[in-house]
Amino acid sequence: MEKFNIKEEEVEVALLDMYSKCGDPEKALSVYTIPRKSMLAWTNLIVGLAMNGLANEALMIYAGLVQEGKWLFNAMSKVHGITPRFEHYGCMVVLLGRAGLLKEAEMFIQDMPKKGDAGIRGALLGACRMHREVQMGEKIAKIVTQMDPYHSGVTLYSPIFMLQKTDGLILKKEEDEKFRYT
Repeated sequence: MEKFNIKEEEVEVALLDMYSKCGDPEKALSVYTIPRKSMLAWTNLIVGLAMNGLANEALMIYAGLVQEGKWLFNAMSKVHGITPRFEHYGCMVVLLGRAGLLKEAEMFIQDMPKKGDAGIRGALLGACRMHREVQMGEKIAKIVTQMDPYHSGVTLYSPIFMLQKTDGLILKKEEDEKFRYT
């Protein structure tokens, strides 16, 4: 492997991915041995478990990562004496948002020592879109628009309003291969 400049973790991730796609999550977990994992390795593990019907296990791993992320963020200032910057706050909002902890992410923004900018609120807006949280998304979109009317997140968010209008409607296939709302 040294000859081809291939790292051990790259091989591990490739094997994990292969075993997951072949439907053998137990074998995938058996190759997951490197103590310090990259984001790529964690992502492959979580996706591999989920695609093999082990969604609860995947969620438990992700929840553990959220707890670790919170601990690391707090340790920045309390243990290492580093003052978090906007980028760090943004990462926490993304982490909480992807985990579906939208209210917690919103409270996190409100508790920031400095007012969160449109980028940080845009991260929460993206999470609202991901989790189809229309009510909170509308509120955050208005705030982001007031802060920065040209913020791309507001434009990207607009399709969620269509979700609200079509929720509860079912597409039914008619005999002539067309679809209609019922």
